[in-house]
Amino acid sequence: MDNRREPVLHADNEDRLRMPTASTGAAWMPGAEQPVLDAQALIDRLELGNAIGVLRIKLAFPAEVFALAARPLIEGYAEFVQMLPVQGMGPGRFGRPGGQLQRGLTTALRALE
Repeated sequence: MDNRREPVLHADNEDRLRMPTASTGAAWMPGAEQPVLDAQALIDRLELGNAIGVLRIKLAFPAEVFALAARPLIEGYAEFVQMLPVQGMGPGRFGRPGGQLQRGLTTALRALE
């Protein structure tokens, strides 16, 4: 048996993790229980179906190729980020719930322009 003790770290007020408050306008509160949604439910909730359609057109993929090559990537990313906002964006477009997914699709669309 080892009788060594783990060091105890004392945090002062500046070391605490800063959580967003209601004054930041963020509707998403970390730590609050949220349901885990599948990709299609996220896309429907955030109304991103048109953006995905435009992405397919800009890629110039036939629907079958897009469904096999790009759609699984989009769905995997959607299921990974869920309804997370982009941190530090304020209450704007990407600072709201679902901002990570919206920004990802927006970035892909801009890259193809």
